[in-house]
Amino acid sequence: MGNESKEQGQNVDLKINDGESDRISTSRVPIIIWVILIHSEGLIFQNKYTLLPFQSFLFSLALIVHVLLYWHVRKVLHYCSWFYFIIQGALIFSSAFLLPKSFSIVLVGLIPVLLGQSLGVYYQAKKSCIGVF
Repeated sequence: MGNESKEQGQNVDLKINDGESDRISTSRVPIIIWVILIHSEGLIFQNKYTLLPFQSFLFSLALIVHVLLYWHVRKVLHYCSWFYFIIQGALIFSSAFLLPKSFSIVLVGLIPVLLGQSLGVYYQAKKSCIGVF
């Protein structure tokens, strides 16, 4: 049973390093535009009701780190794919908690992107749900 999980981990790495098509990076630009839209909508919606400059700065910083990790996804997934999804999920949830009025906007906007990315990496719905949660 331990050998099966080791083989599955190697299969994931082989699929990620496969040079025939770069499935993950084909959607980089639209996803980054989507993150920017979620960022601006979250800031506008939050600051419309209550001005939170420090939390807005931390929110922006968290989403910048999120986008940078997303941009370098191939390098990060090469070392440890499950750790990438844990970090990205933590960034999304922490950024959602920083702006209380925009909590639902951030979660509904960014969690499906992470789910889709995990499906693209693992090719199995069972593993992708475990990878995100």
